[in-house]
Amino acid sequence: YDNPSAIAIDSSSNVYVAFFPGYIRRASHINISGNSYDNPSAIAIDSSSNVYVAGSTNVTGKESDYNNAIVKYDSAGNELWVVRYNNGSENISIGIDKEGMIYSTVETDSQYVIAKYISPNNIWHTKTSGTTNTLTAVSFVNDSIGFAGGLRSTLLKTTNGGSTWKTQSLPVRNSTIYDIFFLNTSLGFAIGAKGAIFKTTNGGSQWIALKKGDKNWINKDLIKVHFVNSDTGWVTGKNGAILRTTDGGGNWVDVAPSMLSQTRDISFANLTEGWASGNKGVLYKSVDGGISWNQLTNGVNNWSQQNLTGIEFSNATSGLCVGPKGTVLHTENGGTTWADYTLYNDKGKPLLKKTVYLKIATHSSNQYALIDNNFNVLMFQPGGIFSGKNITLPTQTNELYAIAFINDTTLIAVGKSGIIIKSEHSGLNKADHVSTNVIQAQKPITLLLGQNYPNPFNPVTNISFEITNNGFVTLSVYNILGTEITTLVNKEMKAGNYSVEWNAEGLPSGMYFYRLQTKSFSQTKKMILMK
Repeated sequence: YDNPSAIAIDSSSNVYVAFFPGYIRRASHINISGNSYDNPSAIAIDSSSNVYVAGSTNVTGKESDYNNAIVKYDSAGNELWVVRYNNGSENISIGIDKEGMIYSTVETDSQYVIAKYISPNNIWHTKTSGTTNTLTAVSFVNDSIGFAGGLRSTLLKTTNGGSTWKTQSLPVRNSTIYDIFFLNTSLGFAIGAKGAIFKTTNGGSQWIALKKGDKNWINKDLIKVHFVNSDTGWVTGKNGAILRTTDGGGNWVDVAPSMLSQTRDISFANLTEGWASGNKGVLYKSVDGGISWNQLTNGVNNWSQQNLTGIEFSNATSGLCVGPKGTVLHTENGGTTWADYTLYNDKGKPLLKKTVYLKIATHSSNQYALIDNNFNVLMFQPGGIFSGKNITLPTQTNELYAIAFINDTTLIAVGKSGIIIKSEHSGLNKADHVSTNVIQAQKPITLLLGQNYPNPFNPVTNISFEITNNGFVTLSVYNILGTEITTLVNKEMKAGNYSVEWNAEGLPSGMYFYRLQTKSFSQTKKMILMK
């Protein structure tokens, strides 16, 4: 089964060779084993003789489960870390610069992307908060200005992107701040235990306690606050309250639907459209600014009794709802329908029943971040060039209680004993796109070549493809030396989806390539024949 696919030489003249299915060898005494579905494509070695292997991997063996992967080993062959993207893309090449930055050419969705990565062990940087009180809330106004709050009425402000923090004073002692929201650099709100609501109009220099009102929530903990303008905002409480103000917090009205026994979270995309989640899988939507609410259903049964602990919408259509037992629900139509969304751990396996999602954050660019019950951070983006990928970012801290996007490429999280950590180069786990070349752009015929299935195969496999315009199409198979083995398609074809069967009977095991081509466009993928 040895099929060499990549080679590299380190500074000591050691030769490294990668083989299908997932083996890496150096000078006969290092043999790093993989599973039968690992397909290494490229090797790179840094100045410390660490070995980086790029390619694709598959945990289940199903065609739909091929993932982009990068693995780092030390010079003795010990695995240091692995990053997998559950998006069906494939690393083609890899390189390391003098600063340890990783560059890889990635093929995904018929596009070729040069991606820049930061090693996962350099993701988080601890910042000095100036307090040992546990922090339970964090919010950023822009790239520079942010606020954090927590136990004993702790409230902190940063003006340099979280590098340093200064203490601010609240008019009430020994409260706990559970959420902070700033509409701009001047106007902000903080809420917390026993119905506490605070407001500032000068960027936090002074805070005032807003009057408490409704007896149903005056002594209850408030957990979420959101404003869409200086007058209109909402607050949720642990007793099921959804409070609405239209005068900047001067007065509040409880507008919670009667069936929502305990509100866990709310999210408003604009002045009229908002969503609320609660116990026993309850979801509600308002289209009149929270005055009235309608219960949502989605046809997914396995979360109907789960307590939906968090909900966030990045815009009026795209939203996410989370809870215990691995519950992650995603909608792209404003909550009309919801679908289960699968997240993966750093080994590429689904995070299911044991995972509890504690906090959720979103960015207007449709990026999401979660904190799980192991206090790791998961980042992902439903849709886009790396569609559906998620990355687990180990934080090396025991307890995190809140997370926020500073911008679309940087996260900050806070937690126990005043800890504040910042991901300096976040951007969906270190996938900062250096350049993108969409190879179909402005071509007369657009093609989409699917991965053959099954793969590996013996001896029959199927190759699917799609063309969006009529034209002359060729589909050929080549061996690893580039010699054409056979031509499967060579004719005029109408736009549509097609599947072609190839029987490799009589050919030796190894790596083969298949190319879909027109006069002005081509796309190539590899496949493995294993007898």
